[in-house]
Amino acid sequence: MPSSIYIHIPFCKTHCPYCNFTVKLDHTGKLFEPYIKALCQEIKNRVFQSNDNLIQTLYLGGGTPSILPIELLQELFETLYSQFKFDPKVEITLECNPGTADEYKLQGFKTLGINRLSVGVQTFNDELLQRLARGHNAIEAKNIIINAHKQGFENISLDLIYGLPKQTIQSWTESIKQAFELPIEHISCYGLSIEENTPFAKIYTNSQNPLLPQEKSLEDMYEILQKLCLEKGFEQYEVSNFAKKGFESKHNLNYWKNTDFWGFGVSAHEFIKGNRKANTENLDEYIKNSLSNQKILERNPALEDLMLPLRTKWGLNLKDYQTKYKIDLLAGKEHLIRDLQNQNLIKLENNYLKITPKGFLLSTEIISRLMP
Repeated sequence: MPSSIYIHIPFCKTHCPYCNFTVKLDHTGKLFEPYIKALCQEIKNRVFQSNDNLIQTLYLGGGTPSILPIELLQELFETLYSQFKFDPKVEITLECNPGTADEYKLQGFKTLGINRLSVGVQTFNDELLQRLARGHNAIEAKNIIINAHKQGFENISLDLIYGLPKQTIQSWTESIKQAFELPIEHISCYGLSIEENTPFAKIYTNSQNPLLPQEKSLEDMYEILQKLCLEKGFEQYEVSNFAKKGFESKHNLNYWKNTDFWGFGVSAHEFIKGNRKANTENLDEYIKNSLSNQKILERNPALEDLMLPLRTKWGLNLKDYQTKYKIDLLAGKEHLIRDLQNQNLIKLENNYLKITPKGFLLSTEIISRLMP
């Protein structure tokens, strides 16, 4: 049985124009309680058999889980603790946005057992934050991290985005430097992706839009990120993730190892015994019946087992891959691999194929070319 749990909390203060996740603006909070009740009901109804595996990681994502009142989070955690056995060293992560958690709430998070915060900062540039409709400013972003550290959180991560409209290399560099002035142990940095059916998709329909940083600037931003992280002792262990030693996200490592995990909540995905499933994306439908319309997703196991490890510093075990899928990548992609090696984009070490730090920026292209 899975030893990891993902829970989706869909509520947000604002709807970011680049986001295509299942989120719901609820300024009154009237849907909070019925949603948590539906969520608890799903957990109780689906975890009907003994789960002997100790839970190693729990991740509450969204949306903005920190928007919920402590009392409702407590109700959720009481259900979780009654249905699962948790490892004493479990990693429990809560996604938290600036402006949604004061000192009282932060204390409440600790009391519930939450021991890792992932703070959605995105940038420390106030002008860019307004353009992203984030609902917070740079000072609020810094304060929530400082206050969380004062409340005893010793494992804090923050998110940044590069490639934003009108973002300059200078402002990007400044955001990274300001991040490292804070008491953090982990940083996740993502290139802006213009997703379909989002406000940004209507505005920035052309990748050559002059408001968007162009390819050379994106490469420079990524290289600056890698350089500054290395200088501050944050090792790159995945394409978008950097951490001090021992502070890698255990939950996300399970995703990249393609191990089983539970998924609860509206639109939540899970992976159990070789099946990927997804809950309904309709919030009203989920609240009425949280067990309805869980669908099985199509998957390509050979692609997953190639792509996921190649995104990490540990790389792909070629022998294991060949044994499992009868695919000899070294033979089938000999010329490509040699070419990528000559460009210092990949390397071979002890039968592991690894993408180099230089190659991480091109990881999507590299992986697509290596596909059998």
